[in-house]
Amino acid sequence: MTFRKSTDQTNIENIHSYCRPHNSQSESDFIAKFIDIIPGIEIDGYGNRMVQIGESDILWSCHTDSVHKAKGRQNVIVVDGVMRLKNQDKGYVLGADDGAGVWLCLEMIKHKIPGLYVFHRAEEIGGLGSGYIADHTPSLLSNINFAIAFDRKGKDSIITHQGFRCCSDSFAYDIAGKIPLNGFKLDDTGTFTDTANYAHLVSECTNISCGYETAHSRFETLDIDYLISLRDALLKADFSSLVFHRDNTADEIESYPYDDEDYFMDKAYTYQDLIMDNSDVALDVLESFGIDKQAFTDFLNYRDYN
Repeated sequence: MTFRKSTDQTNIENIHSYCRPHNSQSESDFIAKFIDIIPGIEIDGYGNRMVQIGESDILWSCHTDSVHKAKGRQNVIVVDGVMRLKNQDKGYVLGADDGAGVWLCLEMIKHKIPGLYVFHRAEEIGGLGSGYIADHTPSLLSNINFAIAFDRKGKDSIITHQGFRCCSDSFAYDIAGKIPLNGFKLDDTGTFTDTANYAHLVSECTNISCGYETAHSRFETLDIDYLISLRDALLKADFSSLVFHRDNTADEIESYPYDDEDYFMDKAYTYQDLIMDNSDVALDVLESFGIDKQAFTDFLNYRDYN
């Protein structure tokens, strides 16, 4: 019997076959193939792509770039519903951060789910695309009350904090109830994504898990079964009844911690967070000290028996 891939799986694989370092030719090729073909797509002064579908006060957020050091194309495989790189070479990542979010936004646009869709540029090098919108075209957000990103690891997080409170618990519970997959939970341990740059302009800004793990490393994975289930739940949800609660003009946003060189030493950003967000670098450090896979396995076995 010949196994036939679903159209969804094929499209997800195609998206993740592109290495997308910011402003690379392969990122440009990716944008041209998947995003610039959307009817009505617009390009702003920084290169962000955006399109309005229907009438809604929701901004749906993703980003086009990845942390690849390599350029061009790559091969991915899917085993038991989980995608990973076929060859886990240095300089490569799967890029589900944020290829998964791009795929979700493309699917929602295809099914005409209302909202302003923004495909941000340069998120991985400091949120420069969203920063451009916040600084130079804030009027774009004047009728937006909710900014929802698909750029979070795992399968159960509704982010309430990105170094500071970015959405109310009431809103987060409401979103969790509308997409009841796998028991979504409120998560106050979020790190930066583009919606953080809108927190002083938009009442409710969040980030939702889209199924990837070990981002920014060659060992990154994506649970595509979960991603497809999330898509299905989003297409069925009624977002028209969302209510905003957080006062973005009076909340505790005094400065953005990501602009602070000491942010990554802050207690809220743990050593484990730092390792997880930069696992490829951590691996290189271990290997530079002669700790290869066998040595690390030996250490784990020793720890388990002592």
